[in-house]
Amino acid sequence: MPQDTPPTNEGPQATGDQAGTVPTSSPDIPEPPPAPKSIFEVIYEAGDINAPKPRILEDIRILVRDSRLEEEYDIVFLYDEHSQIRRYTSNRIYSAITGGSHNPSKGLFLLVHTNGGKVEPAYLISKCCKKSAPKFIVAVPRLAKSAGTLIALGADEIHMGIISELGPIDPQIGDYPALAARGASLDS
Repeated sequence: MPQDTPPTNEGPQATGDQAGTVPTSSPDIPEPPPAPKSIFEVIYEAGDINAPKPRILEDIRILVRDSRLEEEYDIVFLYDEHSQIRRYTSNRIYSAITGGSHNPSKGLFLLVHTNGGKVEPAYLISKCCKKSAPKFIVAVPRLAKSAGTLIALGADEIHMGIISELGPIDPQIGDYPALAARGASLDS
């Protein structure tokens, strides 16, 4: 049969009126740092349009790392809402894929966000991605309009969210939509 043992100084003790003792003060614990700002706060508070880019890049790196996508795919971003797909764009994508950083045994995962651009560079981007990897996947988080749609159509798979959009492919003559020339009169 167990015997009652006298209380020891180990373990939690009652303080204040419970045990008739004076409470002891705890050591100074520093305040925790403030919670990091959300990306939306960073964008909203930015005075310069480029200021949030490092934070966005870091958030994307974390998402990619946590998704484990890099185990099967090399990831390329074509994310530009403000300028059009053009020859410069296809040259950059080609350099990213063939410049030694792409493992040809891995698939290619291209994240596309664009309002469109020239058809020829879009075709070259899609063709380059398709021929450079055993599997070519396009993800459209929001927009892949016009030339962006053409890129997506060359992929083995297209992944879209609930508010993602593809758009009509509208070839251009010079800097004008070809459909505008259809109704134009050549008589002046």
